Amino acid sequence: SDLDEDWRTPIDRLTSDYSELPAAEAIRDVIRRRTTRLSEFAQRVLQAVAVLGDNANPTRLAQMTTLDEWQVLSAAEEANTAGLLNGTAFAHDLLRHAVYTATGPAVRSHLHREASRLFEEPLVKATHLAAAGDCAEAIPLWLDAYQQVLLQGLYRESLAILDAVEECDPEGKWALETMSRRATALHGLNEPEQAIQLARTVLTGTTDPLLRASAHNTIAGAQLNLGNLTEVEYHARLGAEML
Repeated sequence: SDLDEDWRTPIDRLTSDYSELPAAEAIRDVIRRRTTRLSEFAQRVLQAVAVLGDNANPTRLAQMTTLDEWQVLSAAEEANTAGLLNGTAFAHDLLRHAVYTATGPAVRSHLHREASRLFEEPLVKATHLAAAGDCAEAIPLWLDAYQQVLLQGLYRESLAILDAVEECDPEGKWALETMSRRATALHGLNEPEQAIQLARTVLTGTTDPLLRASAHNTIAGAQLNLGNLTEVEYHARLGAEML
């Protein structure tokens, strides 16, 4: 069977979007057969939807594929008839994952780069740039996104952004900047010992006054949580002197 009616699987409850799981070869074969029957335009639209995910709409798909919106709508209708799309979204995340992984790396990088031009939000833009291999452009945007998220009190989400920065920075060029920000987020999560440890590592590793000021301020705040008022006064004074 080509799984015509039901794309649900027994592991749906174990994953949010299947991106962390390899698609089973039998399922990939089914999806490959379906997609190869489609027109070139429909295949291009499917690849673009796989990259855009929930952000897909006809206007963005047209910009990414160099088709006009009527061609995009016609291609999407063809993919809907084939049971692959519902509107401009995949009928199942497993379908998206299979189409995404079947798309060649050069095409994926091109589509992510095109997608990055469609968004102003730092987090979305950075994610597409990193997927295109443009980490040097992605990291400053991720750090902007971190600051936005941190100011909303979303400390765990800010740590997840820093995880993405570190993954995109294998040479560690941004290591101290990332460590400083991680200490701040851990302080926000009321993890004072971890925050202090990271902030002290920053102090031993840099002479940059802004990073040192941030580290001293983080230590002061964390020591306040621990009730060490002498340490609070000491590090607050040093932090102020750095600025």
